[in-house]
Amino acid sequence: MFPGAGKTCHLVEVKGAWRRLCRKAGLSEVTIHDLRRTLGSRMAIAGVNLPTIGRVLGHVNLNATQIYARFDIEAARLTLETSAKPAFIFACSQDLKAGPGDCPFMATAGHPPA
Repeated sequence: MFPGAGKTCHLVEVKGAWRRLCRKAGLSEVTIHDLRRTLGSRMAIAGVNLPTIGRVLGHVNLNATQIYARFDIEAARLTLETSAKPAFIFACSQDLKAGPGDCPFMATAGHPPA
């Protein structure tokens, strides 16, 4: 897959190349596995679902992929906002003392702020 100068004519071991790359980049204590973890983390942050992340990383068991669930906070935030908005609008509408401008969600529910 990767051409090399050895007997097999392809790169079998990447440790030497990795050390040279890190040295040239001025990096220390960075492993190839760190790149793998970074890929999983970035995929989760981008909203890629856990089964897909697991397939890309070659995980046999989804439990190994669960560590990346902590990075998928945007999906959780959007779900919470979507679920909570109707409850807040209802609560504001039930508060007889509150005017339309007192509820931060009224403007987004089709009611112009006061």
